[in-house]
Amino acid sequence: MRQRKDLIEIFSAFLQFEGDRPTLWAIDPRLNRSMTKSIAIEPRGSEDFWATYWLRQYTQHLDATNPARRQPIDHLSAYLQETCFWSVSRVMPRMGSTQMQLSDGFQVAIADVPKLLAAFDASKPSGLKTYANTVFGNTLRDYLRQRREVDFCSEWGLLQKISRKRLLDVLAANNFDRLTRDRYYLAWQALTTNYSPDKSPKLRTLAAPTPEIWQAIEQSYNRSRRDFPHLTAATAKDIEKWLLDAAKKVRSYLYPTVNSLNVKKGEDNDAEWESDLVGNDLEPMAHLEEQETRAERQTQQQQMVEVLQTAIDRLDAPSRQLLNLYYRDRATQQQIAQQLDMPQYTVSRKLSKTRETLLKAILVWGQATLHISPTSDVINSISALLEEWLESVFNR
Repeated sequence: MRQRKDLIEIFSAFLQFEGDRPTLWAIDPRLNRSMTKSIAIEPRGSEDFWATYWLRQYTQHLDATNPARRQPIDHLSAYLQETCFWSVSRVMPRMGSTQMQLSDGFQVAIADVPKLLAAFDASKPSGLKTYANTVFGNTLRDYLRQRREVDFCSEWGLLQKISRKRLLDVLAANNFDRLTRDRYYLAWQALTTNYSPDKSPKLRTLAAPTPEIWQAIEQSYNRSRRDFPHLTAATAKDIEKWLLDAAKKVRSYLYPTVNSLNVKKGEDNDAEWESDLVGNDLEPMAHLEEQETRAERQTQQQQMVEVLQTAIDRLDAPSRQLLNLYYRDRATQQQIAQQLDMPQYTVSRKLSKTRETLLKAILVWGQATLHISPTSDVINSISALLEEWLESVFNR
């Protein structure tokens, strides 16, 4: 690999690979023009000077939505090309990866530049390359360890490890229609309900379910799909086909194919070189075993409360008055009966009917939004929480 000497090239050229070998430096015309203008204004600036300059420009535009933030990131990404290459060259042989080439590892690591800059102490610009060398190495090591874990997993082990939220993310990312999305989700739910071996190292090499388990999975799916009028009955073979495709999509989602870096766009020789980088925001494999995070659960609970408030607003005036007296004013059923001049059993019946109306609204929302089937366990669980939510709504 030829080492860059010219300042314009250092801050505007990107390493290109042929096969698994670096072959040339591709100049980004936009960055080239930017550096040419900048050097004309400050011709005495050194490499360290311009690294410091672009770091300062970056820190002045930390808002991720600000278009001006992109330019300093691109200049610094070009600046760190050699650092990334040598860091990856040291890590790859030690990790013993046979699935990835050096060029793939380079692309994975260089994609971490935005996160690297966000974490770097810009008051110490002279240490940027040293810091980047460590970050690039750690990024690639983590990626290879996680990918090795995914590669070792069988389709059935991977489906057991993945969380409900991650599966829904995968289905959404593949732009499946509602029918396919619901089929895959209910199939996965039936699998994990009826085929749940202990979490152990052997889980990643988990074999396919036995015929007896497939029968239980089929029965479970067909029970659940009755709550989804658009779904028809399915056989075990249908469910197996959907699950295998879901596992394929999960694997591809977690570790997509690495495309060429800085691929030239269009026929124009002056077309800009752009980076098609693998995102580095992938969840570690360990996170696949976790259920919804605390923040996500809190968000969902808040959404449920909002659904509840909307349902309350749609009640008739007498029902809302009853709820106000019972939850806001904390009146007993006997006190409410005296105030409204009606038998206590009528108050009790009306309260129960109103609660059922609100519970139904939450269950409908849960089925449409979270794909939660209204089973008896789910109904009992939400019913137990309904009182708490009503207290919250009426005592804000």
